[in-house]
Amino acid sequence: MNRSRRVLIQIWSNLNSSYWFLPSLMCFFSFLLSFLMLYLDSLYGNSIPKSLEFLFVAEAQGARSVLSTIAGSMITVAGVTFSMTLLSVSHASSQIGPRILAGFMQDRGNQVTLGVFVSTFIYSILILKTIQGQGQDQENYNQFLPNLSISVAVVLSFLSIAVLIYFINHVSKAINMTLAVSRIGSQLSKAISKSSSNHEEATDQYQLPKDFEEKKEFLFASDKGYIKHLDHQQLKKVAAENNLLVKVLAGPGDFVCEGSTLVEVYLLKNSKDKINNKESYPQEALTNCFVWGAQKTLQQDIKFCADLLIEIAVRALSPGVNDPQTAIECMDQLKAGLVEMLKKPQLNDGYFNSENKLCLILPMISPPELIDHIFDQLRPHLKQDFIASSHLLQIFAFLKVRATEKKAKEAIVAQAQYLYDACSDSITDKRDTYLLQNLMMRV
Repeated sequence: MNRSRRVLIQIWSNLNSSYWFLPSLMCFFSFLLSFLMLYLDSLYGNSIPKSLEFLFVAEAQGARSVLSTIAGSMITVAGVTFSMTLLSVSHASSQIGPRILAGFMQDRGNQVTLGVFVSTFIYSILILKTIQGQGQDQENYNQFLPNLSISVAVVLSFLSIAVLIYFINHVSKAINMTLAVSRIGSQLSKAISKSSSNHEEATDQYQLPKDFEEKKEFLFASDKGYIKHLDHQQLKKVAAENNLLVKVLAGPGDFVCEGSTLVEVYLLKNSKDKINNKESYPQEALTNCFVWGAQKTLQQDIKFCADLLIEIAVRALSPGVNDPQTAIECMDQLKAGLVEMLKKPQLNDGYFNSENKLCLILPMISPPELIDHIFDQLRPHLKQDFIASSHLLQIFAFLKVRATEKKAKEAIVAQAQYLYDACSDSITDKRDTYLLQNLMMRV
């Protein structure tokens, strides 16, 4: 990935996460549409069949009233829409979590709704200022009535009403806790599936060159931020073309600052000679395979998707909220993500070039690592809640059956034991203790 492509990915990522880009683009097209319709009016406006004249405005004052009404109502509704969006964002930040804010700002439904209202307003204003004349007598008044353009404005107003009805329904779904959890769960499963596609099925275990630690060189980050995108295919291409072994140390979701190590580079062409300067390998080409920014993204970062669900579950289990059902919904979505990972074959984090030499090693999260990452964070917050703890033990029993690798099974059993031990110290009710013990025996 060259520098220009990296810049384009960065720009597109910023635009995609912004609230203003799509509405601005729609406003631009409404500007072009107004000129197109006025041009068509100048060509065909006077050739309207008499049988259709009842659909159009007969005088300039009436045309101004129609467009003024449309423009005024659209800008009013746009303000209400924006207020409702802010209200839903505020509600989501307090009830679901502040890190869910990016998802609301990137929501296409919210952006399209605002764009339709503002675009209709701009279009109506542009057509309104072209109307000429005061009465019906065209001989005494230099009258210009862009009837085709006015008809399009009326159609846009009906479209805006339909969009408003959609938006009211959309906002109610956006702030629904269950649907929000389900959306994040789908993003987790998608991230796991996409991550698996970046790796090949494991065959033989590879070994690093014996002098790798001695002769490796480092590539450092030139700026700070979270890694948002890692171009795996381009990294492999650069490594193969330059006969390098590249070991990536910082992957999507990792925070890097200036001077942080991105990759370790080893020259395969002549392993007896150490790389003596940065120009000995394509430093810029390797750096351009990384894109980082101020916020994490859900596209390639599995842990971030899981952390959002964990955050919601922890918030639901806090004494001030005390909502174990929401925590259960979050654990169910985590369960679905883990099932997606467990059903994948064992993957290899190494890539080989055309000469069957190891050329690239990528960071990869294994099922045991993800299991420990998730449940080590959840356990301290649900060990005193019987409802959530018992449900999690049932999840452990289900995951153990679905796991095929020995290490994954061991991680699941270990986490179940940790939870049971923590609950034994916190839950004193004999009935609850007995039920937990029976659930533990199923794991």
